[in-house]
Amino acid sequence: MARYVPTSVAIREVEVKTGQDVRELGLYVSDCCLQEMRFGKDDSFSRCPRCLRLCEWEPVEAVAAWQEMAASKHDGYERA
Repeated sequence: MARYVPTSVAIREVEVKTGQDVRELGLYVSDCCLQEMRFGKDDSFSRCPRCLRLCEWEPVEAVAAWQEMAASKHDGYERA
């Protein structure tokens, strides 16, 4: 089923399938059972943890790795 989304409101939606490599650390949701899982960079997307079927995964939230946060100059802490 297609739906109209105005260009000004369009959000880049990326869906990936079971077995594909994860390109970005983050929280993803399965399209079949709406199960959320965290996948790390260079992991492979797994089957749905609830129904164990092949599925598509959609990003919910990007997550920063602790190494990236530690290297950040704007981590919210003052340096001595």
